[in-house]
This record gives sequence, C-alpha cells and structure tokens, in this order.
Amino acid sequence: MDQALSILDRALKGDTGALTFLERTSAIYVYDCTTNSGSDPSRPKIFGAWDFLNQTLHEIERHEAMALASLSNTSMVHKNFVVLDPHVQLLATMARRAARRSSASDRRLVEVCLSNAAHFHEHGSNEYGHYLIENNQQMRNRVMGRIATITFDFGNHVHVTNSSHSFSSAFLNPICMDNLCSLVATNAIATGPHEFSSLVLGWIVPSMNAMPPYSVASVVYHLAVEALAKSAPRGSQDMLKNIFDPLLCKVIAPLLQESVRNSDNGDSEMMGCDRNNNQRVAAMTFKALEKWCSAISCGMKKVRDVCLNNNFDIIEVISDSMYSDSELVMDALSEFLETTLRKNINHQPTFFQELATATAISVTKDMSSIAIPDLVRAETEMESEMKERESIVTELISAIGLQRFRFGARLSSGDLGVCRCLVSIARSLSEASQLVLRSKKLNGIEKGMIELLVKAISHPSRHVYSLALEAFAFLLNQDDDLATQILPILQSKAIIPPSLVGLSSGYDLDMDFDEFERFREFHLNDILCICYINCRSYYIDSCCMAVEEFCTMAPNSHTPFQLEAAFFCLSAVSFDASKRALLANAAPRSLEAVAKASSSQLPETKKLDINVIAMDAANHDEKLARCILLLSKCNMIPSFSNPFLLCQICKLLGRYANWLSKTNKSGVFDAAAGLVMFCFKESATKFGKKAGLLEEMSTSPFAEATSALRSMITRSPQRFANDEYLTILESGWLYVYSTPGDKGVADNIEDRITLCAGITKVISALPHDKWSHSLSNLVGPTIDRIDRLLTSIKDDIERPGSQESLDTRVIDISEEFRVFACIVRTFHEAVKSQYNFDLDRRHLPLLGLLHKVWPSVTHVARTLCRNEMMISSISEILLTVISLHCDGRDSALLNEACGIAESVLDSVSSEQNLAQNITPLIEFVKEMVESFGHRAEIHDAKACSHLSSSKSYDCSIQIITEKLLKKSFYVLQNNQFNGDVLPDFFSLSQSCIRHCPSLFMSLDAVPNQRNNIYSMTVKAAISSITTRQIDLIRASLLYLNEIFISLTLPNDSHEMSSKRKTLEIINPFRSELIQVLVNGSCGIFPREILDPVGMLLVSILKTTLPNESEQLCVKALSSDAFRLGDDAKNEVWVILRKCWQASITPNAIMDMLHDIWILHQNDENGDTVVGGDAILRFIKKYESLK
Repeated sequence: MDQALSILDRALKGDTGALTFLERTSAIYVYDCTTNSGSDPSRPKIFGAWDFLNQTLHEIERHEAMALASLSNTSMVHKNFVVLDPHVQLLATMARRAARRSSASDRRLVEVCLSNAAHFHEHGSNEYGHYLIENNQQMRNRVMGRIATITFDFGNHVHVTNSSHSFSSAFLNPICMDNLCSLVATNAIATGPHEFSSLVLGWIVPSMNAMPPYSVASVVYHLAVEALAKSAPRGSQDMLKNIFDPLLCKVIAPLLQESVRNSDNGDSEMMGCDRNNNQRVAAMTFKALEKWCSAISCGMKKVRDVCLNNNFDIIEVISDSMYSDSELVMDALSEFLETTLRKNINHQPTFFQELATATAISVTKDMSSIAIPDLVRAETEMESEMKERESIVTELISAIGLQRFRFGARLSSGDLGVCRCLVSIARSLSEASQLVLRSKKLNGIEKGMIELLVKAISHPSRHVYSLALEAFAFLLNQDDDLATQILPILQSKAIIPPSLVGLSSGYDLDMDFDEFERFREFHLNDILCICYINCRSYYIDSCCMAVEEFCTMAPNSHTPFQLEAAFFCLSAVSFDASKRALLANAAPRSLEAVAKASSSQLPETKKLDINVIAMDAANHDEKLARCILLLSKCNMIPSFSNPFLLCQICKLLGRYANWLSKTNKSGVFDAAAGLVMFCFKESATKFGKKAGLLEEMSTSPFAEATSALRSMITRSPQRFANDEYLTILESGWLYVYSTPGDKGVADNIEDRITLCAGITKVISALPHDKWSHSLSNLVGPTIDRIDRLLTSIKDDIERPGSQESLDTRVIDISEEFRVFACIVRTFHEAVKSQYNFDLDRRHLPLLGLLHKVWPSVTHVARTLCRNEMMISSISEILLTVISLHCDGRDSALLNEACGIAESVLDSVSSEQNLAQNITPLIEFVKEMVESFGHRAEIHDAKACSHLSSSKSYDCSIQIITEKLLKKSFYVLQNNQFNGDVLPDFFSLSQSCIRHCPSLFMSLDAVPNQRNNIYSMTVKAAISSITTRQIDLIRASLLYLNEIFISLTLPNDSHEMSSKRKTLEIINPFRSELIQVLVNGSCGIFPREILDPVGMLLVSILKTTLPNESEQLCVKALSSDAFRLGDDAKNEVWVILRKCWQASITPNAIMDMLHDIWILHQNDENGDTVVGGDAILRFIKKYESLK
C-alpha cells in the first residue's frame, strides 16, 4: 500500500501517530526545504491538506486500476487489493476541515508557515512567497475540481464483473459519494455566496440531466447544511433564499418526481439507476428540500406555490411518496413534513402582521393612521392565506387517510419501519390541523387518518404506538366521541405485559420492565389526562366499572394486573379528578369560577353550565367513594399477594388523600385508612426483601404504603389520632424494628423516615399532655437500637478482624440518627404551625428526647465520626437544635451542639481524606450563620464582659459562631484549600458576607498569625475561576458576586469599614477578573456557569468607575481569545458600557455571553466565523438594545 493510503489505513486502526498527522495536516502547512535545497535553496515548498489530498487520490486511482487489471485474467487476482471505502470516507472527513476554510484563511495559514520558517527568511523572497501562496490556491482548485469530476461524472464510476470476482470502485459506495458531495458543497460555501450561486445556477441547474441524480441531491443537501454553519460567509443564507425558487422548480422538484415514480418500479430511465438507487435519490432529495426549507424558514405553502408556478404539483408527489416500500424514503418524507408543517404552524400570520405587510406600516404605529381599505385588503389577504394553508393540510390528511388500508397490511406483515413512518406523518399532520379540525371544515376527511392512528395504538411496537399517542394529544376535543373511542385501547396499554411478569404471551415485546414503567408513567399518563379532560364522567365511570368487574369476577392469573391497570388509570388523573369530586358540595360561586376557568382553557367550546359541572362532580364523588368502599371489602386482594397491585392501591390512596380527607361520603376515609393499613402490614410481612418481581420494580409496596400513609396523615392527622389507629401504627413501627438483621424493611432507611414522619404528625394532633409519652414510645425503639449497636461496636473494636462488621454497625447508627432527627424536626414543624403554645410547652417534649440521645451523639461524634454518612447524620441532629433555638433565649443546648461540631471539625482537620466528607457539617455551620449571624454581628467579643445581662445571649452567640467559623476554615487551610471542599466553604463565606460581614472579615486564618480568612477566601475564589470543576467555578462566582453586591448596599459605620476592607482586597484583582470572565465566555468556560459569569460581570462593572470600566473592557475584548471580529467587538463593548450606566438588565448580559460562547464553539474553522452570517445575526440582535 502506498504512503498516503498507508497513513489512512493506520489511522483507521487507531494509530495515534497517523491520527495526529491527519489532524495537523488538515489544520496547518509544513515548510519543506529538503527537496531542492541542494540545487536551489531559494525554491522550497510547502505541504498541506491539498497536497496530501492530491497524492491520496492518485494512490486510490492507481490501487483500483491494479485491482481492475487483475480482474482481466481470473487466474491473476491482485493479492494485495484492499477495499478502500473506509479510507475514502476518512479522507473526505479530514479534507472537510480544510475545505471549510476560505481562500483568505488558507492564504493566512501559508503566510504564517513562511513567517515561522527561518530558512525562508534567509533564502526566500517576497516574490517566491507570493508564488507559493498562489500555487497552493491552484492546488486547491485543481483538487476540488478533480473531486467534483469524480462526484458528477459517470465516467469515473467503474463497475466490472466476471464469472467469479467482482470489483466496485470506492466512489460507488453511497456513503463515500455522500462524503465527497459534502466536500464539494463545503468548499463552494467557503468560497463565498457568489461562487456557490455559480455552482448551483451555472453548473447544476443547466447540466442536471447529465449528472448522477444521487450526487446532485447530495450536493444540494450539503449546501444548505453548510450555509447554516457558524463559519458560513456573510450573505450565504440570503443567497439561499435568492436561488431557492429556480433550484426547487428546475432541480429538486423534477428529481423528486422522477425518483419517487421509479423508486418502487425497478429500473428507470434515469441513467439506468436501479430501484435501490432510486430510493436513495428520493430520500436524499427529500432531505435536501427539508434542509433548504429549514435554512430559509420556508413552509409548505411557499413550496407548493413555487412548484405550482412552474406547473408542478408537489402535494401529488408527496402523496405518491407515501406508497413507498422504502423506510429510507418514508423517514425522509416524515422529517420533511414535520419541518414544513411546523413552519406552517409557527408562521400563521396574525391580522396585524398581515396589515403591516399590506400597508408597509409598522404595527406599533397609531392604528388611526391606517385607511379602511387597507384594513379590508389586509383582512382579505389573511383569509386567503389561511384558506391556502387549510387546503394543503386537507389534501395531505386525505392522502395519509388512504394509507389506513396499507397500514393494516404492513401491520400484519410486521413491517415496523413503514408503519412507524406513516404514523409519524399522521402525527405531524395532526399537529398542523388542530385549527381546521376544530372548525369542522374537513367534513369527515380526517376519519381515514384517525382510523390509521387508532390501528397504530394497537401496534405491538412502542415506537409506533407512542407516536400515535402523541398525535391524539392534538386531536382530542370535547366536541366528538374520539376520547371515548380510544379510552378502552389506552386502558389496555396500561396493563403490564404478561411476558414481563412471567406469564405466557402471544407476542414478543420490544422493551423491558423499566422501559414499560417509564412509558406508562410519563407518556401514557399524559394522554390519559388529556382523554379525561375531554370525557370526564365517561372516564371515571369506565375505570370504576372496571374495578367493580375485576373485584367481583372469578379471578385468574391476569386479574391482579388488570385491576392494577384500572387503578393506574384512576391515579393518572388524580389531580383533576379529586378536585372535581370535591366540587360535589361546592357553592354556586365556586362552580361558576370553575366553569369560567374551563372555558378559558378551551376557548373553542361554549361556556359550561354550572348544573352540568355539579352533576359531574357528584358523579365523581359517588363513583370514587363506591370504588374505595368496594375495594376495602374485596376478599380477593389478600389472596392475590401481588406487589404490583399493592403498590398501585397505595398510589391511588395517596394521590386521592386530599379528597378522602374532605369527602362527605360516610365511611370512605375509614375504609381508605383500613386499606392503607392493610397494605402497610401486607407489604412489611410479605414483601420486605427485594426478590422475584420486586427486583424489576422501581419502587416497593412498603415504600408506597408508607408514602400513602403519610399523605393521608398529613391531610388529616386528627383522623388517625385515636387509640385504634395509634395501636396499628405502633405495632407497625415495632415490626419494622423486630427484624434488625433483615436487609429488607428494617434497613430501608428512606421508607422508615417516611413512616416515622407520618406517625409523628399523628402524635402532633394528640392532646399536648400525651405528647411526651407518645414521642417516647415512638423514639424508644430507635434509641434502644442505637444502644445495642454501640455495645456491639465496643465488642468489635476489642475483637481483631471485625472491621467489616464495625463499618456496617457505624452505618446503622448513622441511619438511626437520621430517623431520630426526622422525628424531632417533623414534630417541631407540626406543632409550630398548629398550636399557639409558648416555647417551653412546645420544646419540652423534644428537649427530653434530645437529652436521652445526647450522650450517644456526643460519644459517636468524638470516637466514630469517620465517614460522610455519619457526619451527615450528626449534622441533621445538630440542625434540629438550631431549629429549636432560633427563636429562643437559652443557648446552653446550642452551645453543646456547637461543641460537638467543633469536635468533629478537630478530628477531620488533620486528615485530608476525611476533610472531603465534612460537607454536611459545613451546612450546619452555614445554617448557624444564617440563623444567628445577625446576632453575632452586633458586638465585639472583647466587650462582652461589659454588656448588660439582656445582651449576654447575643454575646454568647457571637462567641459560638466565631469559634465555629475559625474551626471550619482551619480545616480548609490544613487541607491546602482542597478543590473538593472549596465549593462548600465558598457557600459558607457567601452567607457570612450576607449576615455577619464584620465578624467574618475580622477572623484570622491561623492562631497567632495575621493571615486573614476573608482575604484568603477571596484569592482562592479568584484562582478557582480558571479551574475545570463546574461546581467549584459556580461557587466561587456566586461568592465573588455577593462581595461586589455588598459594595452597593446602604452605608453605616460598620458597613463602611467592611467596604473599605473589601476594596483593599478586591481592587488589585478587578482587571484580572474582567479579563478572565470575558475570555472564559469565549468558549473556554463550561456552558453551565455562564449565567453566574454574567451576574458577576455586571456587579463588577456597576462598582467600577466609568473611565476605568471602559479601559478594562477594551483591554479584555482586545485579547486573542475573542475571535468574532471588530464589528462584534464594538457591539459587545457598547452593551458592556451599559452595565456601568445601569441601563441594561443582567439577563441581557447573560444572553449575550451565551451567544458569544456558542459562536466560539467553532473548533474546525478558527477565524472563519468572522464576517459570516452568524456574526451578522449577532450584531443585529444586540443593536436593538442600544
């Protein structure tokens, strides 16, 4: 294999050197003085992409010529012949980068190459440098002309066969040919609008019949693709619009008509192309037309008008295309219709838009200046426009409706591809036809399309029926019975497929259980809600009748899954259905408001009668109550022992909890409570471990039971505040702790937290004299287990080789601490909002609990706090102390809590691996600052001894807060400002600047040294901006933004001192910050942090003197990082100037930075974006803000 092909071959095999060579060859030019240096040192050469491309094409032709020659004698097959299809594809991909460069960019690269060559400075001359530049341009023209010849000339496509061997040129491969066509189009666009216009109008249009159809279609397609790129020269899109009409009527339309006509009829008259090639041509032509329409924002109406003006019916061709057997053609047709029909929807003109067009008057001018004839003419033109659009949609709906018979045949034969494409087309037409459908102008033409979609819902593949469901989201309305027609099919889709649960099934499913759950919870759920809105009573009646039927019929193996599906359908509409049911006893005024709201949501319908709404609400209330009562008496539920059914029952009860707590139907809430208690007990005893079917589920019966229980308790805790329910809840809670070694229920911490939160809310509804006793009973098993675990840990420590057991028990203790913290937090929030008791009466039961667990917390914090989970649990308990004392005056327990936090900070300050786990503890310190920082800011700690007794609490808070902050930042400093923990400390520093700036700025970083914490964090934040950690960059930006915002706040004596200190620290870095922010926005920063970048940039400029701001912005924009050209630079400078003038919003700056970032994502073309259409659009966008 020759040299260039060998490089490509090694690159295809992943050779790093070969890949690097190709990348560098496409990007730079190499100076070569070795060839002629012996005879004439003044005549060196340059080598680049075009030379490599030229050499490679020679080698490809030579290699294929040898293979072709070997086939002339069957006994002499060329042994070294290699199929070069992948080599040509890689070559075209590599060359495309060079082809995207304009001639001027290519010239600059050669000049850079010559200026960097010391040999040329010694032996070269300006005349010879000019010669090398011109020679390189000639090489480019020659190579691209050669590729264009290969692309468009049939003579370069060789296909020879003999009796035993066959040979095909790599250029006959459709993928290779498409890549070469892309190269031709890329080069044409890069050379400028005039040149690529000449390619289309001067070459393709006149010679189309003498060119390979596929190449023509492919080049046309790639012209539009490249014209949309950021690197496209200015005027490219305008030129697309100018040449669209002749290209459509003289190239695309005839090519499409001929290829569609012959795509399913064997050979055609088009250069002898076979059926497969015709299908490829048709598909590529549709793709080309779609891309051109997208590039120039052209809808179906304009496409049809241009074609009709040239006696060509594009709608007829589209209709014929729907009969294609090729999935390739159907896919391309579907994408084309989706694009053009969406343009049709998005560009439907309003009356005033048409008026402005007709009268050449801006719509913002006084309407009184517009003459009545102009108004009439504009309205007439708008009506005509709408009628034409409706006519197009009507024809296409009729065409897709005729495909319903073919769809059935394809469905029977298992042709998934064509079925999917037909449904996709119907979906696009459904979206486009919403207005005309509701106007009833179709006169039944849509029935064929609807019949096709109804068949599609029954298709076994989710790729087909999911598209059909999307279509019905546009078609359903209250004026027909379509919702009632498809509801039974939708309900059947909710049934878990038998094959997923181990039952026999008559068909293969194309998804697993997880995919089915996601389809049902998101996709099917949405269409069920739309269906419900359009037939509320029928929906509820149907689902409740299904529940009644399944609860009373003779059960079989499928019954629990059918019942589960019925419950799912009810749960899917719970938000709207429960609100409608609650209107059963509503006042007429409430019903009137509902009727008005319903009419505003569906403007095409008449105002609803409040009597109809009242009857519907009563029906909802009656049917739902009957369903709950029937379910509570169904004896089959326990016998099913089905985890899916239990989960769905719990979801149903949880989602209708609000209605259950307020309905007037007798016994319904008690029945629901009994059901949820049954599900809770059943799930705990039978489905504790995840095994069998439970392993497939995203949730568990126990989790859903506890969630439903909490939802019902939250809505009506007093309904559970009786001895019967408390006994059941207590027994359930004790059962959870009865098997502590079980890895199912007992160790499912999230479920236990959910359950204990619900029980705690019930206790909060009890008389206050029962609080202490009930809370003690609830927390008793938790504290007992903590004590047992601590005893076991003591034994493990004394026993060698028990580290694994020790780690497990430490995790168990951390989980019990979380449960305890949840109980305290939930009870405190409940009684704080429900009772107007004094603080002592509210806090007394909780303080008793804290005193019980405090010795264990203290012991664990000082001896076992060695992982993030334990630190997190300890922090949760400490946070409850803050919540109890944020409105109190006694700091004793708070002082103890902060002492525990200090102990943990001391234990981790010297261990770097542990310091990365202190995020929860820093959250505690942050909460401390946000709750008590204003108190800590009041006085100087040294003056505390002179304060009156009324001020001693504030002084104590200041001392506690100062100690915590110092301990926290000692951890940071001892770990050398580790980037993993810095975001948490920046967040803490941000809270300090907001709540206690004077205290924060007075803290020393290290005892007995004058290193200030504030200045160290500011410098760390500035240096962190240039890292690649997104969380760290975001935290540093927000912290710095808070600092600059503090400079704009009103002044007092303390704040003036803080501002002076801030300015002393920040002023030396102001220029650097602006430079980093502007440069980072030029494609360097991660895109996720551009918003905080914009906020900080605005804050800096607002706090900088105007003259200084102007100089700093000009300096930042003059850096090499900003590569958008002088015009864009001037526009950005004008917008930034408005920041210090306070005449622009931060949102506008954020948008501008996002646009700058996107424009710099041009890794293949360097500076070619300058002067292009993308820059022009950018300038026009922000000129409006001046």
